[in-house]
Amino acid sequence: MPSGGVRELTVLSEFKPFGLAAEAADGGNSTSDDYHYFLFDPQVAKQRDEADELDDASPLSSERSDHELFIRGNRIIWSTGLRVYKRFTLPSKVIKVCWCRMGDMSEALLCVLQVDRLTIYGIAGEVVSVPLPHAIASIWPLPFGLLLQRAPEGSLLTIFRYHLQIHF
Repeated sequence: MPSGGVRELTVLSEFKPFGLAAEAADGGNSTSDDYHYFLFDPQVAKQRDEADELDDASPLSSERSDHELFIRGNRIIWSTGLRVYKRFTLPSKVIKVCWCRMGDMSEALLCVLQVDRLTIYGIAGEVVSVPLPHAIASIWPLPFGLLLQRAPEGSLLTIFRYHLQIHF
């Protein structure tokens, strides 16, 4: 070990989210670096009352690896290991995505914030889209719900949202 408690770090390879490869396979050729992704344990998306281990019949257990949500523009790609699990295309750009649980529901929900709406996806395929009366800057999962952070008046989100309302 070098003096002073400093250790050397070896980089094995550059990490690239699987969503980039899935986009390329879909025929996407975006060279923009304007994307986001996050990895999560498949336990996050399972029902509360399921056993601690995912059973082998569950589609979420297809690979015992992290799952990935890849977000670029208005598209979301959910992958498990090296396999695309679901794709979502929304009417407008995605601002933020998070998992949450609503009330006593056992199912985790994928909450997607856009400029003028919140779209909520159930694991089984249900979709609910709620128009937002005000510009929302961010969303945050709570133990039994979702916190919406209102954008301050005069922010880019409120100006952009106002622009959308005028032109649509």
